[in-house]
Amino acid sequence: MGKKTINEIKRAQAVALFDAGFSIADVARQLDISWTCVKNAIKRFRTHATFKDLPRTGRPSRITQRTARYIKRLTKGENRLNSHVITKKLNNSLPKHISKRTVVRNLHKLGYSYAAKNKTIFKEMP
Repeated sequence: MGKKTINEIKRAQAVALFDAGFSIADVARQLDISWTCVKNAIKRFRTHATFKDLPRTGRPSRITQRTARYIKRLTKGENRLNSHVITKKLNNSLPKHISKRTVVRNLHKLGYSYAAKNKTIFKEMP
């Protein structure tokens, strides 16, 4: 489970209260945040001189939030498209190339799987 971030204002308040002479536990109780959150805010301010979130490590995603919404729109409704067609449409409309595997990975993240829908039977056999 990831950590819940607090806003910059609370971090600034935590550092100000700590510098005013309050203990970390008192600051945490007063601002209704965890003890470690106060400690990390003080540490971040001492080392980086900022209250903002630091940039995350790791490779940035090739798919933006806007592209993810477009992929979701292409898979919804009656005109469901497979990953091959979605990849072609994306690469025609976007300046950067996105592979089929990236589209499949994003579809799995959205909750779609490879299984086809069951076809309805029009006529029962006697």
